Amino acid sequence: MSNFTTKALQNYETHNKKLPGRIVVYRDGVGGPAMQKRVLEVELGKMTEAFKSYKSGYAPKILYVFVNKETNARFFEEFGKNVLNPPEGTVVDTDLVEFDVKAKVFDFYMIPHHASIATARPVHYIVAQNDGDLPRKTIEQFTYA
Repeated sequence: MSNFTTKALQNYETHNKKLPGRIVVYRDGVGGPAMQKRVLEVELGKMTEAFKSYKSGYAPKILYVFVNKETNARFFEEFGKNVLNPPEGTVVDTDLVEFDVKAKVFDFYMIPHHASIATARPVHYIVAQNDGDLPRKTIEQFTYA
């Protein structure tokens, strides 16, 4: 992770003549909360070490989001007497999810694409670190884009 981060910083700086002020990581393939905590400790720790060793005092804002495409949740939209799949881009960010104002961490579900056959499978996003204080709506819109 340290080597990858260093190479990414070198490439970014070469092309942009500056270092990024914010780094966004979408991390898929991580199990439950215990594994997520471990991944944050190890991967984020290695990234932070790479920042410090790359340039003294360099500390970009980090947005770290876990992605879980293997959810059992299903959402539907009532349209008159019909029950339909919600349209792509639909976000569920209340009632079924957590939001910790102090820690600036939260989660949300999003329908990533149009489902014409069967039921739409939402993707579960867990914002585990948000150093830059990005608003929830901004992160949701950025994620969909």
